[in-house]
Amino acid sequence: MTRMGPGEDLYPAEGASAMSAETARDTGSDETAICVHVCGEVRSPGLYRLAAGSRAGDAVEAAGGLTKDADECAVNLAALVEDGQQVLVPSRDAAGSDGSPDAGTGSQAGSSGKININTADAAALTSLKGIGASRADAVIEYREKNGPFSDIEDITSVPGIGQGIYDRIKDSITV
Repeated sequence: MTRMGPGEDLYPAEGASAMSAETARDTGSDETAICVHVCGEVRSPGLYRLAAGSRAGDAVEAAGGLTKDADECAVNLAALVEDGQQVLVPSRDAAGSDGSPDAGTGSQAGSSGKININTADAAALTSLKGIGASRADAVIEYREKNGPFSDIEDITSVPGIGQGIYDRIKDSITV
């Protein structure tokens, strides 16, 4: 894993080697590496290059682990992370009254209050009007086979989700 700094060069996390910015751009096409932004209550927030198939816990570990103020239950550390994803570890004070974060990895709504259809689990998806368990499973299956949605309208490509359902949920979803 490699930590990527804000300047021209990437600087290493412990045990990793530095890479140039040019190498980082080239590595972006490498299917075995992903870039993840880890922020919030971690010791060294920043951009990290991880192996494909890494989990949020790996990203948090790469960022030096949780701070004493972190709400470790607010982030699903077992969730798979994808290239370009942000892993936000909220503080205990920032977590909602039900213990869920305002944003982060997993099924919760983002700071806009909308459900991210690229990261939501079945429970979050079923909170949308017209999305039951079977349609939620279809959304998850679709994005596992086809990758993340690039636009909210792409959800209409999921079998069982037509224009009518899209019209009901479009104001409640994001990518």
